[in-house]
Amino acid sequence: MKIKNKRGQIDWYLIISLILGLIILAIAVFWIFQEYFTEESMNWETCRQAVLLRSKMPEKDLIVATLSAKDAFSLKCNTEVINIDYKDTDRAELEFANALVKCWKMIGEGKEKFVASNSLDVETHCIVCARIHLSEDKGIRDYYKANKISFRNALTRQFETSSYWQYLRQDPVALPASKDWQSVNFKVIGEGDTDNPKNIGYSFPENFLVDNGDLLIVVSAPARSEEKISPLLLYLQTKQFSELSKPLASKYGGIIELNPCDYIVSIPA
Repeated sequence: MKIKNKRGQIDWYLIISLILGLIILAIAVFWIFQEYFTEESMNWETCRQAVLLRSKMPEKDLIVATLSAKDAFSLKCNTEVINIDYKDTDRAELEFANALVKCWKMIGEGKEKFVASNSLDVETHCIVCARIHLSEDKGIRDYYKANKISFRNALTRQFETSSYWQYLRQDPVALPASKDWQSVNFKVIGEGDTDNPKNIGYSFPENFLVDNGDLLIVVSAPARSEEKISPLLLYLQTKQFSELSKPLASKYGGIIELNPCDYIVSIPA
């Protein structure tokens, strides 16, 4: 009986130790996920993996030759909301610059072809990567009216070994703004085209205007099969949203036009 009781005590000790160990493990895993895996980071990784998966799929479905296998997998890309609820122009400019880089890296730095080709037209699919929202607090809004957020200043800041601007101007070019900051430098609509497209232009705002609404950071991905067509990064405030429906460039007297955004495929927030 004594031996049985001791063995029973040992069994209970092991069970209690195991339960305590599992509780500690659960708390540790929860803390790690809370600390290193935020909702924003998980959404970013989900979108990045979807982009990579679609880019690896064949252009034409093996069964139905007129359909693209890329369309079998949806783009699960959420719009990240960045709130500016503080008075610090330097910090706000850095938030903008980092959001651009984060968006560009999410879609493979323009090297992944994740949109199915459309040989009949030039359609663009847009991902709204981020929406930067300025607080409605009057004091904060008055502060940024007096201390404007400069996109130009933000892009000239140090990033890795160069600047944000230089990083985003590598091949393929993310920001197609020309030196005058007023129009895009869109040179090629399709490989093999003999005549140069007409640059209609896209106006990149230089400063954040408090009364023009939230700032949207958008990836514009043309659905074309040519290798030279790569996604572009655009940014604009909500009051300028109609700019996304205006032709970015045209060819053959307007027969072929490239719009900044024909379809928005991201999940809004």
